[in-house]
Amino acid sequence: MLEAFGPHCVSSSLIEAGSAGPEPRRWGSEVLREHARIVEAIRTQDVDAARAAMRIHLINGRERRRVVSALRIF
Repeated sequence: MLEAFGPHCVSSSLIEAGSAGPEPRRWGSEVLREHARIVEAIRTQDVDAARAAMRIHLINGRERRRVVSALRIF
């Protein structure tokens, strides 16, 4: 599914490597928390919470992508 987002996604290899400075190093735990919120909202069938959690994840992902672009890592 992530392939559909193409270059707009932050690569998990970047997050795992954590070699690009302090920002990418903390992304792994942030992304996991964001995913957990999305999954929990879906599990409890809370449409509004799922929508909000996904929106936050996409906004944060866009910011992570901006940082990656500024660092010219990938």
